[in-house]
Amino acid sequence: MHRALALLTEFLVPDRGPVRGVPSMDGGLTPNDELDALGILSDAGDLRPEDVLVDADGSVLATAGAALWRLDGDGPARKVADLPGDARGMTLRGDGSLLVCVDRAGLVAVDRGGAVHEVLDAQARAGVGVLSAVAVSAGEVFVSEVSRRREWSEWPYALYEGDAEGRILHVREDGSLRTVAEGLVWPWGLCDGREPGTVVVTESFAHRISTLDTGSGARRPLAERLPAYPARVHPSAAGLWVAFFGVRTHLVEFVLHEDDYRRRMIQQVPVDEWLLPALRRTGSVREPLQVGGVKHLGEVKPWSPPRSYGLVAELGWDGDFVRSMHSRPGGWRHGTTAASEASGVLAVACAGAEAVLVTSAEGGES
Repeated sequence: MHRALALLTEFLVPDRGPVRGVPSMDGGLTPNDELDALGILSDAGDLRPEDVLVDADGSVLATAGAALWRLDGDGPARKVADLPGDARGMTLRGDGSLLVCVDRAGLVAVDRGGAVHEVLDAQARAGVGVLSAVAVSAGEVFVSEVSRRREWSEWPYALYEGDAEGRILHVREDGSLRTVAEGLVWPWGLCDGREPGTVVVTESFAHRISTLDTGSGARRPLAERLPAYPARVHPSAAGLWVAFFGVRTHLVEFVLHEDDYRRRMIQQVPVDEWLLPALRRTGSVREPLQVGGVKHLGEVKPWSPPRSYGLVAELGWDGDFVRSMHSRPGGWRHGTTAASEASGVLAVACAGAEAVLVTSAEGGES
């Protein structure tokens, strides 16, 4: 009875109903195939990049697995440092050293010689969950914690259980932590904001990018109701480079609003076969198949509902997207997790294709 009344209310007064639709990609997010045309800086072995940064000399630093790598386009990727766990987001400090989020260790610093130093004290390491990104704002260090009870690989549960336990934490000089903001929905990305004392945070499963005051913790949406799941964010010439690891579909939105169906799927179906966005297509016959994605004449239709997708976009400080690069369902440059610009070079971490893509930051030839 309650469900019928809710549906009737939604039909008669749509503004009072839940938001079920997926916004269209238009304006600066108009689909194209530009990601598929970019050059590959490295496709070495099992290098599956999580984050990328362009160094001052134009070379690219990448976190992948339990290591930090340097790629300069002249031979295979070179290992800079072994890390005590799987590496996530990173940022450069003024002295040239790096801060890197690492599973189980929390946060480490890597100096120019490749030496690794712990940043958090023992109490902070023991109490913190999975850290995803790190930013330096006004000389202070901040990290994003995606969840306190879920491991990184358990993000599908966070999506379907509505996990909103993410936090932004201030790392004090003595290695202790102070909570700046909490109640965030899988805050995957974090970078310095335009205003002093602010940072920018992405919330993947809330489809939102916000600026956050690091003193008061107050948040102001910069872009919301996005058609895709934002991952990491880095500064750009016009504002911010945002990578999206997948795009929203009506099928996943349907599952999110059907409580009984979702509960039974979680209990009875292996997680690999859930209806989810993915970093890549596997080709398995057991992979969830959306009818619109069936091959026609040997090709996946580019406009079909995507299982996986590649998308990086430049966001202006006014909240409008300036430009974007896509790899649609028929392409393979999917699962984009980070994009970074410096020295005239734009590097893209493409985890689904296990590659780092590069092009001119101005959008010219790669």
